[in-house]
Amino acid sequence: QSILSLLDGFGRVRVNEDILRSTKVGVFIGKLRKHENARIAERAKDVVAKWRRMVKRDEATEKGKAMMMVIAMVILTMALLVSINTSKVDAPMQRSTSNGSEPPSPGAALKERTVASDEVSYAKTSSAIRNKMIEMFYTALAKNSTADSDRVIAKAVEVEIALYEHFSAPSERYKARARELYLNLKGNDNPRLREAIVSGSLSTTRFCTMSSDEMMSEEQKEEERRINEENIFKARGAGQPEAATDAFKCPRCKQRKCTYFQLQTRSADEPMTTFVTCVVCNNRWKVSPLDVHSQCQAINEIIIYVMLSY
Repeated sequence: QSILSLLDGFGRVRVNEDILRSTKVGVFIGKLRKHENARIAERAKDVVAKWRRMVKRDEATEKGKAMMMVIAMVILTMALLVSINTSKVDAPMQRSTSNGSEPPSPGAALKERTVASDEVSYAKTSSAIRNKMIEMFYTALAKNSTADSDRVIAKAVEVEIALYEHFSAPSERYKARARELYLNLKGNDNPRLREAIVSGSLSTTRFCTMSSDEMMSEEQKEEERRINEENIFKARGAGQPEAATDAFKCPRCKQRKCTYFQLQTRSADEPMTTFVTCVVCNNRWKVSPLDVHSQCQAINEIIIYVMLSY
């Protein structure tokens, strides 16, 4: 849709032979006539045909020259949206499994709370395994917490009941899932998950069905995104070329000397994600398809503004 929108903008631009020669825009648009998307190919043909008529009639005026810079900007943005060859991603960086990467919270020095240490009583089940899990969940939920023990044990019992109802028996799968939930709850870097369950903002039923990714804290998710992006930069084939551009401004050093490449990080029918490297300070960042789409819309508005100014 972004490419179609830009082609519409090109169709409204008045050009002459000098502009077409200096910007090479005709060559670029001409290639899009063979695009696999029929709508893009048809729109490109219309633009080329219209420009040919303009050149023959020599209708372009001095205002076309004033738009050369705008056209160049549009071409650059179009280039970011058009697929380029990328190599296979291999040797991905493995996710860190450490739960102690974040500095301890102010309450990290609190003594470990257990059912025994807090002298908590609860209605035990007829299964020793289930009772053990309830006490494990209590220890996890009470970690670095000043919440009332009655409330914590009530939530621990709720978690176990939800888990038991899901598996119908204290089977090996039940125990494996219980250990997974316990480890995620007790992690040093996930206090918000514990707080959400104790406060009731996260239901115990929902918690028992969450994936490991869903249970991650925002800090963990951000670290995961950072690692994934680093993987993509490192996993590109050694021979994969990067295109130079000044379309991106480095958020660190504010220079516009960058290289970029693209990879399909989403479904095949969505735009590719652009990965940018600053050649001055080696800062790396990505530009999502939505960001590129926003740039396209902004440039299209510039084209219309310039045209209406004459």
